[in-house]
Amino acid sequence: MGKPKPSPRDDTLSTDSTATTTAVSGRVTSASERKKKAIVKSTGLDEKKYVDHAKVVATVDHDDTKDKDKDKDKTKAKRGGLGALIPSADFLDISLLCTLTILAFVTRLYNIFLPNEVVFDEYHFARFLSEYARHEWFFDIHPPLAKLTMYAAAKMFGGFVAPDSMDFLDKIGNGFPESFNYQTPRVVAALFGVACIPIMYATVRFQFRLSQDVALMAASFVLFDTNMAIESRFVLTDSQLIFYCALTLYCMMVLYRTEDGTRERYIMIVVCGLFCGACISVKFTGLATPAITGLLCITGGVFLKRRLPIWQIFVIAFCGISLKLVLWRVHFWLLPKSGSGDLFVSPHFNLIGDKRLSKLKRPIEEFSFLKKVYLLNKEMIAASARIETRHPWESKWYEWPLTLRGILYWDGHQPHTKAKIYLLGNPMIYWFTAFIVFVFMVACGSLIARAVLHRIREGRHRGKPPAKVVAKSSPDAVCTLPNTGHQAHNACCYKSFFSVHHALHPGTVRFFQQGCFCLAGWCLNLLPYVGIKRCAFLYHYLPGLWYGIILTAIMLQFA
Repeated sequence: MGKPKPSPRDDTLSTDSTATTTAVSGRVTSASERKKKAIVKSTGLDEKKYVDHAKVVATVDHDDTKDKDKDKDKTKAKRGGLGALIPSADFLDISLLCTLTILAFVTRLYNIFLPNEVVFDEYHFARFLSEYARHEWFFDIHPPLAKLTMYAAAKMFGGFVAPDSMDFLDKIGNGFPESFNYQTPRVVAALFGVACIPIMYATVRFQFRLSQDVALMAASFVLFDTNMAIESRFVLTDSQLIFYCALTLYCMMVLYRTEDGTRERYIMIVVCGLFCGACISVKFTGLATPAITGLLCITGGVFLKRRLPIWQIFVIAFCGISLKLVLWRVHFWLLPKSGSGDLFVSPHFNLIGDKRLSKLKRPIEEFSFLKKVYLLNKEMIAASARIETRHPWESKWYEWPLTLRGILYWDGHQPHTKAKIYLLGNPMIYWFTAFIVFVFMVACGSLIARAVLHRIREGRHRGKPPAKVVAKSSPDAVCTLPNTGHQAHNACCYKSFFSVHHALHPGTVRFFQQGCFCLAGWCLNLLPYVGIKRCAFLYHYLPGLWYGIILTAIMLQFA
């Protein structure tokens, strides 16, 4: 019997797995050997440079297995309920979450009523709560959500009566009157701070899909950061800011994994819109998280296979703006009387109950609600930019990542004590996070430089056959294809912006995508403080630190 001739193949590698064998020169040649010889003969490739078909198929099968796993996660998400928010929580995850939450209660609530004196910016926010109780118009450079939350809690739990005099709020270190309910607002700030710890674990573990030990490390960073702990123990608003930004990031990542047209997608659209509105209703700097997550909705990529339909993006924005307007309506309703805020807006801005209006001889213009909101927000931004008063404990944005300068929050005035409260970030956490951010920046810069050089070389050698493309299955194996003007088949070769001298594994590409997302969040939260003239403080770094900690977790996972 003569030796059968192998049939010629196309430029794509055949996936036929026929198990026939043929006897040649007293030995049996396997089907894979016959396929290899047939392809080598038909394509004219050097056998030494040939990429073994079995390896490519194995790589494709491995990717198919990953896709099946992703489909399983999607199926879980479609079931709704807890499965959509925590897709793969096991007993250890639940145990770790409970343990972290208990420790968070201890670190945030232990001796929270001490000192019973005004601590740093409490003299601002305690005054605002008092003016809510007096119903007197006041002005603040920050939106009202955090203040409204603390005031509502103080009214419901323990009662909140406006003091006869607010002279005790003129100086840090003055004691609170016995009738003044400062305890409830402190507890509110602490509860928001407590919630941030399990949210960090859930974000790293369930949304970035990292390991339990890495998620535990990230949550522990938040738990033991002294900056976050101190901000969560007084009548301050930054714990609420971090909470809403963290929850916005988490819910947006849940939204990215929902299927279009499902009930879960529509629910998450509304939820994400409300949390985005809450971010910018605590402080304007909370805009960074809605901005970066919203940009992904528009462009797609990283966590999204395709961008969201434009109408869904509009619904998210509509829900956020609607919440912000509702909060302003409540704010105006609570402050009908003339007060200290008249110095910043026109005297007829707040018409209701303003007895001074009857004394005005010129015509009075009644502003609409939307115009009030616009004018007030415009003045808030302008007033913030006009702040030129220097502060002895102010710091620059480039000092924050290394926590080079803190803030003296309170100097002990109680008898027989030398206690002080000094706001400073945990040096081990800050320095390590800053180091990781720097390393990732260098890695990205190196990758981009290599990619640019690779593109330049490609341009110089364009039109010169044959073009070498790196095989996806092995960094050392090279697949040489004729210059036909067509791209190589995806199953054979992997060519992208990241393929410079060797192909990157899909997991490595995912690592760079997620890392760049977190790096962008870190930079975007620092950007508002670059070049500003007004004084800034270490606690302004907290939203950026959140992304830095997640980036650290990603680096350790893929290290």
